[in-house]
Amino acid sequence: MEKHEVREEGTGADYKLLSHLFFRLLPYQVLLCAIAFFEGHGIDHRRALFAGVAMEEIAGNVVLHGFKRDRKKHHSVDIRAIHKDEEIILRIRDDCVPFDPSTRAQLFDEKDPGKNAGIRTVFNIARHVRYQNLLGLNVLTITI
Repeated sequence: MEKHEVREEGTGADYKLLSHLFFRLLPYQVLLCAIAFFEGHGIDHRRALFAGVAMEEIAGNVVLHGFKRDRKKHHSVDIRAIHKDEEIILRIRDDCVPFDPSTRAQLFDEKDPGKNAGIRTVFNIARHVRYQNLLGLNVLTITI
């Protein structure tokens, strides 16, 4: 069963995208929704695509890996995006086991070049990435 909600708050350059995702998240929907949202607010296609890719990769990893690593029945992923001063700032927060993606961003396996490719892509397209674990929540802030 899939359940998700997208709300907009604010106007102009100080808008926010809140996405509360429960149960099963389809990553490509995050990508398409993010691109349409950002372009709808005047963001150029390139940055809208980068923000969408970052959201899809990180949220997809949370669902694919984080939701399976503990015994909780229900998990959530909260995605917030802010466009301010020509930057897109993404905050992805989840309630899964602690995981800092920067530990995987530099790993490359010659036997499996695709391993960690999504995380490496996010770190390559971002200006800045910061991981925190606050009150038992993983909080990843990505600046595009």
